[in-house]
Amino acid sequence: MAGELPAGKQYNTAYLLDGREWAVDNNGAQTLSCKYMAFLEAPLANGSLPTTFTGLPAIGSAHPSFTGLFAQCYKIHEGTGSEKNRIEIDVEYAPVSVTGEPGDDQGEDSYIESIGWRSGSVSRDLAVDAETGVAVLNTAKQPFESVPQVDRPSPTFFKTFRTKTRKSSWVTYVNKVNSSSVTIGGQSFAKDQVRCVQADEERIFNDPAGYKYRYSISLQVMSNPVKIEDGSTDTECGWQIPLVSSGTVQAVNGAISGSFVLKRITVPTDDGTEVPVSAPVLLGATGAYEPSRTSPYTMLFVAYPRTTFPDMFYSEPSS
Repeated sequence: MAGELPAGKQYNTAYLLDGREWAVDNNGAQTLSCKYMAFLEAPLANGSLPTTFTGLPAIGSAHPSFTGLFAQCYKIHEGTGSEKNRIEIDVEYAPVSVTGEPGDDQGEDSYIESIGWRSGSVSRDLAVDAETGVAVLNTAKQPFESVPQVDRPSPTFFKTFRTKTRKSSWVTYVNKVNSSSVTIGGQSFAKDQVRCVQADEERIFNDPAGYKYRYSISLQVMSNPVKIEDGSTDTECGWQIPLVSSGTVQAVNGAISGSFVLKRITVPTDDGTEVPVSAPVLLGATGAYEPSRTSPYTMLFVAYPRTTFPDMFYSEPSS
């Protein structure tokens, strides 16, 4: 039957044959190859390479009997001579689904291995009472010499996935924070709340789906709301650092003016003489000592550069 269409069959349609091949280990079947055959109405031209046929399982689909195995690729064999219009096809199965989630902005598919949250905490200065919102100061309404510390919840979102191309620039995102609001794991976070603490790259070999790199991404979240610069409402500082303006010297004529001198801060004693302060006192917006000030002037410093993280760092599959 050299290149002839068998009775009851249709041209350009693949039909399953006997003769499967598979490999097993202690975890069961790891690869499976199923053979198909199709006949063409006419032999292919030398420049033609068909990539699919009616009747073949879709790439990425699970095997109907072995649901842990997924179709990875087709190996297509063309006949020779009078059998050139006969096509043999091996459908290769493996435990990895190649459908994945939508990948980077170039449209590349990626395969997610794991995704989720890990709990954690970090220490931060205690700026206000958690129930009353009152600034944390001593009974003289001045800052403590040793600022009280408190643990803040700081969960970490993690994602491990494979790609077919290298993302060599991703390591540069470590220790940077989000420059705008972002939604991760179903939760919304403000600017500066999300810091990349891990962007590990691992080269992998012999992946049945052709993936070459494994990336482990960790995004740590911080919430630290503080009233900034005498504001009446809290500002989410996230990973940036709020500091109370205090000191033992003050700016005369105002630091903001750009032309100022520093002068030792003094306070009166019982006999009316002035003596230098021995501990930091609260300063105002201009760097001057304000004896009547009872709330701290808090400044916000950018401790971590801001950036926009790639969507692949936190995107999730639709199902």
